Amino acid sequence: MPNKFAARAQKLEKRKKSTLDLLPPQPAQGNKKKKRSSLKSVKINTNTEQILDILKMATSKTYVDLMDEALTNYLEVVALENVKVKAMQALINDHQAVDERQTSIEEFMG
Repeated sequence: MPNKFAARAQKLEKRKKSTLDLLPPQPAQGNKKKKRSSLKSVKINTNTEQILDILKMATSKTYVDLMDEALTNYLEVVALENVKVKAMQALINDHQAVDERQTSIEEFMG
């Protein structure tokens, strides 16, 4: 019996290694603290996924960073043409929520 479990564990380890070998190399993550809200799952079409993959490989940015940048840029473009969006954008920019876990500059320097 133990040989059966050992063989199964070895097989799973090989599968894990082959799967990890297929993944693109990930850039080393520094100790940067980024302010993020809770992440949500979204569905995207195949074409958008391919675009994200190309941008990720070309820029070494994460999917979240790419989506954040794209949505920020899109909001700015739409705000140029849509008065409601521009007003809502101004409200959001004027009342940025502060994360309670975030240390202020004064606290950090003091």
